[in-house]
Amino acid sequence: MARAGKWYSAAMKISYFEPGLEPFTLNGDYIVDSLPSLIYTDFKRLSPYYDFISVGRTRIADRLCEVIRVVARDGTRYSYIVWMDTESKLPMRVDLLDRDGETLEQFRVIAFNVNQDISSSMQTLAKANLPPLLSVPVGEKAKFSWTPTWLPQGFSEVSQ
Repeated sequence: MARAGKWYSAAMKISYFEPGLEPFTLNGDYIVDSLPSLIYTDFKRLSPYYDFISVGRTRIADRLCEVIRVVARDGTRYSYIVWMDTESKLPMRVDLLDRDGETLEQFRVIAFNVNQDISSSMQTLAKANLPPLLSVPVGEKAKFSWTPTWLPQGFSEVSQ
């Protein structure tokens, strides 16, 4: 995948190549980036709790986009407005809204260029020597004297 900074993932080692930073590699299960969390969401899991409403089309970064409202059915969760490129299906803009419709967070693409040579660039990157693995000290895991006894529908405990 390519974005403002490029990344390459090999097993559990993830290398980061960002403008203005020395390349580095970290152990991890996922890539840390600035993309909105909605991008990584399983929409089938969301569908019992949210309505997906098409509200029209517009252009962002010179791309035709379908505008979709993702509205919480119970009124207690945040909602989204997503501008999705009709051709690539990539999000060109994502607004996270509170219950009153106020924007809490916004992701927006301001320039978008599809480069047909990207696959050959990725092949070259796959053969490249990766930057050194940074050792991150393991901190002591916090121990809590409580455990959740109830979670809202659709939520699951991911760590403790």
